[in-house]
Amino acid sequence: MSAIEGSSTCHDEPTLGLGASYLMAGIFIFSFQDIAIKQLSGDFPVHQIVFIRSLGALPLILLLVYGLQGFDGFKTKRGWLELLRAVLMFGSYTSYYMALALLPLADAVALFFTGPIFMTILSRPVLGERVSLQQWAAVLVGFAGVLLVAGAGAGMLSAGALLALGSAFAYGSSQIITRQLGSTDSSATMTLCATLFYLVASGVLGFWLGEGQLLGAAPSSLVSMTSPWSWPSAYEFWVMLGLGAISTAGFYLLSRAYVVAPPRAIAPIEYTALIWGILWGYVFFSETPNLVKVAGMALIVGAGVFILMRHARPSPAPRVRT
Repeated sequence: MSAIEGSSTCHDEPTLGLGASYLMAGIFIFSFQDIAIKQLSGDFPVHQIVFIRSLGALPLILLLVYGLQGFDGFKTKRGWLELLRAVLMFGSYTSYYMALALLPLADAVALFFTGPIFMTILSRPVLGERVSLQQWAAVLVGFAGVLLVAGAGAGMLSAGALLALGSAFAYGSSQIITRQLGSTDSSATMTLCATLFYLVASGVLGFWLGEGQLLGAAPSSLVSMTSPWSWPSAYEFWVMLGLGAISTAGFYLLSRAYVVAPPRAIAPIEYTALIWGILWGYVFFSETPNLVKVAGMALIVGAGVFILMRHARPSPAPRVRT
């Protein structure tokens, strides 16, 4: 698909509704990935799950990239920046998957959505963007929410909370790079580059850690990284491959959402992931957040939405590459 020039029609209510529908559908589909990974992480190391997931996603992403852009979608003008983004994304998702093994589902989702807070902190030194006092206040409110969700005692965060926050930090950093790459590379190309790196990096980790060499030496919080690879049952193997289909479908829906509607109008809808996190945590894992954690989640969501809305200043509709 060729580049689409944005226009004022992007602000029409039917188009906003379509974009919001795409985004909500994408978030809903992605929520099933969290369920599957949390269930699998007790029996398989994270890098094995990522390897098989990427193996399942790669052919679908290749078809999607070619269908959207033809052979142009397989080219990048900024390979080193793509590599740096892929490294950060890989670190983000492996940390998040490890956090899922240690935390209630809703807690992991809420802490991951501190990404906009880290983006605000990084935008000044990396991009030279001005951060207002209101945005810094939102950062503090968001971190207050983190302390409530993580149940930090004596100022100490659990290993799971630290992994989730590390994931959010790496994701926020990758989004800064995504903004820089957006002028030359499409989101489809970026997804393809990231998936190729996931496949290679998880395979290398498998050769290094796949026999459980570090299982006894590493902290118990890292057991989902140091566990040996084991042969999955047919059902488990297809679930891992299915994660690739979920990620591809979710990526497509989120990409379509931000093509047909202005990001500043629909981005806060991504926080509906927290609703699914609470619901699926209760249905599949019998997890119920207490009122203190719910209050913390509300602070994180409120801070994140405020930051997203402040970042999204009205401007002429940008040229969108698909």
